[in-house]
Amino acid sequence: MFREICRKCSLSAGVAISRGGPRWVGVFPLVVLLCSLVPAHPVEGELISVDFQATVGGADPKDHSGVEPDAAAASSLFAVADQWNHLEIAYTGATDPAFSSLEDSTGAVTPVGLSTAGSCTAWNSIVGVGDLRSDYFENFSSLFTWNLTNLEPDAPHQLFLYCMEHTGGYYGFNMTMDTDGDGLLDDESSVLVTGKGLLVTLQSSTSGTILGRVDSSGSYHGWAGFQLAEVPEPATLALMATGLLGLLAFRRRR
Repeated sequence: MFREICRKCSLSAGVAISRGGPRWVGVFPLVVLLCSLVPAHPVEGELISVDFQATVGGADPKDHSGVEPDAAAASSLFAVADQWNHLEIAYTGATDPAFSSLEDSTGAVTPVGLSTAGSCTAWNSIVGVGDLRSDYFENFSSLFTWNLTNLEPDAPHQLFLYCMEHTGGYYGFNMTMDTDGDGLLDDESSVLVTGKGLLVTLQSSTSGTILGRVDSSGSYHGWAGFQLAEVPEPATLALMATGLLGLLAFRRRR
């Protein structure tokens, strides 16, 4: 839709230039610049941050908020995080937990959802660690898959994954993800998520989904959360640059 609007605006400006002569020369770069300032995908949420939680033994989950330094150091796309989604998993066990209408970093509700297939349990409030990595879910079934839905179709994304942290250190897990957007996991390699986190670049499918699978099962394989950011389109950046150059040229001509 965004590209179509800009195309029509550009065509209209071109017609005006051909019919109106020099006095319309400044219209085209101005239209291009204004179009480029409009977010290409204003609804899908430029950054989705998720903190997995559970209420255990009457203890309240620790809500995480703000910028996570490890992710921000890995990519500037995660440096704007403020609002996080706190998704609770039942401590007594859950099967196929799903969550819809996730919020973006500004707190705006998006159509992005997270669905899963398989069983898991959860834990929280480990003493001595931060509020993000102390809440997590684990005890995954041998085939625990997840699917992020309603993303921008066929678009590059960056995913930062967090594992659980205990007083004895980080407890990682293995994950397989559909990085090329073909909807398949058999052609992908399993990666270890441990330490301060793992940054992965993926392509959403043509239907706007990203598929993954947790390959570790049993206790102490905790998935604490993740952040997903859509990578800005090079075409959008080029469009803005074209508009700026056009305005500069028009100013010199005057």
